[in-house]
Amino acid sequence: MTVLWIILAAIVAALVALFQYGYIFSTKSNNKKKPWFTLLRFLTVFTILILLLDLKFDKTTYQTIKPLLLLELDNSSN
Repeated sequence: MTVLWIILAAIVAALVALFQYGYIFSTKSNNKKKPWFTLLRFLTVFTILILLLDLKFDKTTYQTIKPLLLLELDNSSN
């Protein structure tokens, strides 16, 4: 379910960025910096949406911890 929210956030961010920089419903104007600004807007909106979703990833790991074996030797003779 979490992956679905991330994909939906990416689609919304892409649509917002493309709409705001005139790739959707606009007249044709060429600007060399326009794709970079669109990419930055996409990353900004996507990051904000991910932070607003407050996703939690649960991962359970099991680890076997072996006990410390203490060995005592006595080298004395009686």
